[in-house]
Order: sequence, then C-alpha cells, then structure tokens
Amino acid sequence: MFQLQQSPIPRSETQSDKDRDERGMREDSAGVQLHSPDSATRSVSPRRALAARARGFPRIRAGARARCTHTSVLHSTRQRNFSIIMTSWDARISSLLFSPTQFLSRTTSEMFLAELLDNLRDDKTNDSKKILLLSVFLEHPTVLCTTTSAGEQTAHELVSILNCTPQKSDTNDNVGGPTHHAVRAGACECLREMETCQPGLLSQKLEALYYLKQQETTVLHQSYCMLYTEVLKNAIRFLTQEKDVDNAKLRAS
Repeated sequence: MFQLQQSPIPRSETQSDKDRDERGMREDSAGVQLHSPDSATRSVSPRRALAARARGFPRIRAGARARCTHTSVLHSTRQRNFSIIMTSWDARISSLLFSPTQFLSRTTSEMFLAELLDNLRDDKTNDSKKILLLSVFLEHPTVLCTTTSAGEQTAHELVSILNCTPQKSDTNDNVGGPTHHAVRAGACECLREMETCQPGLLSQKLEALYYLKQQETTVLHQSYCMLYTEVLKNAIRFLTQEKDVDNAKLRAS
C-alpha cells in the first residue's frame, strides 16, 4: 500500500503564521483587536491572552505615571503663573483699593509706599502705569502716608510730576499726548485730596505751586488754581490761629 506523505508546510507560510501570532499578541496586550481577514477564524488560547495582558500592565502603569507627572507639571506651572499675576501692580493696587487693612497685613505701608514712589519717579514707567499708581493716593490718601514725613515725601514726588512733565504751549497742540495731561491731572487731584485730609501739608510748597499755576497754559490751569487756592486757604487759617502774627508775615503768605 502506498503511504501518503503529508507535504511539509512551506517555511514562508509557517513564518507568516508566526508573525501573525506575535502581532496578535502585541495588539492584544495594547487593547487593540486584530482586523485581519482570518482573525475571525483564529482563536487565541486563554493562557496566551493572560500572558499578553500581563505584559501590557507595566505599560499601563508607566503610562499612568507619565500622565500623573504631566498633570503635576501643569498644576505647578499654573500656580507659578498665578503667583506672577498676583505680584503685578494691577492685582496689588486692586487688592489695596478693595481692602487696605487686609492688604497691609501682608506688608508695611512704608515698604509699599517706597516701592510705589520709586516706580513713579522711574522714567521707564509708562503713563498708564503712573495713573494706576496715583489712584492709590486719590482713593486712600492717608492709608500709606501715616506720618508727616511720609506725607511730605509723597507730596514732594507729586509736585515733581507737575513740574517735570512737559507742558504744552498751545491748547490745540497735541504734542505731549493726552496721557501726559492725565498724569499731571491725577497728581494734582491727589495733592488736593492730601491737603484736604491733612490741612497745611503743602504750606511749604506755596511758592512752587504759584509758579506752576502761572506757567500752566493748558486746560489743567483750572485744576492748578484750585490746588493753590486750597493750600493758600489752609495756610492763612493756620497763620491766623497763631499768636503774635504780624501783618507782614500774613501778607507774605
């Protein structure tokens, strides 16, 4: 009898099946199903499936750790950006205007006033920022100037703004820009508010204020006149309350 010999499977087909099995194990471990034409007919043993899942777990754990690390980095970045924003002048001024007591509980009025005046006298500070800084003295003129020396120092810096900012010789001339007017107007209003809250604070600045009033030819002339009138009125009142005041001294004021 003739014995039928089974022809050996070509090496290429065996290698192809092996490659498909390995690819199926890799895709099974990654949680992806194989969509090849013979995937419906080929079955994977439970033992092989468990082994594939076991090999996939370390990848999952590593991926989870990577996601946690990425989340932590994002959280730290957001906190750092928030702290930078909170240290900006916009946030600090808003916090001071909203609650001066709470704001000064984290710092001292002397330190904040010194920093604020440094920014006001800095030539690199733009006009918009100067207007923002001046809003502190306009809303709360006595919060930072708790002593006479602090008030005099602040008044000196504000008068310097009136004196050093370029003036316009023609009201129709736009040279200098409207922001220069806004800075000087803000400084003038702050001085009036400080003089109202602390009468006599600017009594030593009468001569300088008179000179500025006479030299001002813009629409701010009226504001300068009102400031000078307020300071002069308080100075005369203090002189009349003193004893042994001669008429020459009163006229000189």
